[in-house]
Amino acid sequence: MKRSKSVSCILLAKGSKSKIEELHAVVCDSQLKASLSKKYSLCEISKYPYGDKYSLYVPSSVSSWKKALFLYKPVDFDLSSVNKTFQNPRGRTGVRGLGGLPHYGENRKFFEDGDFKGKPLGKQFEDELKTYFQSVGFSKEEIRQKLAAIYADVETVPVKLPTDPLDTDQAWLKTHIAVIFDKQEKHFGSVAFDPSANELSLGWKKTDKEMLKALKKLPTKSSDVTDLGSQNRYYIVYRVVPVMCVPAGALFLYSWYIALPIIFILLIIYGILRLHLYIQDRKEKRKTALS
Repeated sequence: MKRSKSVSCILLAKGSKSKIEELHAVVCDSQLKASLSKKYSLCEISKYPYGDKYSLYVPSSVSSWKKALFLYKPVDFDLSSVNKTFQNPRGRTGVRGLGGLPHYGENRKFFEDGDFKGKPLGKQFEDELKTYFQSVGFSKEEIRQKLAAIYADVETVPVKLPTDPLDTDQAWLKTHIAVIFDKQEKHFGSVAFDPSANELSLGWKKTDKEMLKALKKLPTKSSDVTDLGSQNRYYIVYRVVPVMCVPAGALFLYSWYIALPIIFILLIIYGILRLHLYIQDRKEKRKTALS
């Protein structure tokens, strides 16, 4: 970081302290402040998770587009594909262009756009289910009925993360989690996925004491993880699981990456719903007893 009497700058450049050979990106402002953890170098914080690229570190205090900066020149991920008509609603990321995402604007992880109502689990997951049901001998009508029964128990939950590591100034990732509440265990066990035998590595995993212990060890807001910068915040903590099932005592995990903070939230939601059903049952029993 270079300072003058009135303006501070963060540079992404090639060279040494005494000589800059190549300037890739820069952000300057009179109110620019950066608080970096000693555990991570600026190079680690600025590494873009796709291709051999780096993004400009933009402190969260100046990442909002509403904040007018003295100078902001992000990294051009791909000079031939920069489209300035799109603007990431989460703010500046330090890199512009498509990055590692397929198209400009909002991208949805593992799900097709506008597909949640008819196919709440997404096309990829539905295809895997159909393939499995076909392999065990179900007819087309039986498969349709099975999918309808599963979808009737699905709730979709948007994941509100501050940023995603793949975000750029013109393209951003929005993730949803599909939760299957399976109180009667009519789905659990009826789909015996082998994680090594399907493209999405789908499989069942029991919730146990070890997972609960891991939940308790999650970083808090005061953790060093929050000092990684606006574009990489929570990158180490969150590995989003786009599909989960919550039958009695089990979780159905989409891939082996576990978004523990999100699991914790979903378990709370599940507990609230179970409590609501319990209260409703008690009310019904009281009405029956009075009548």
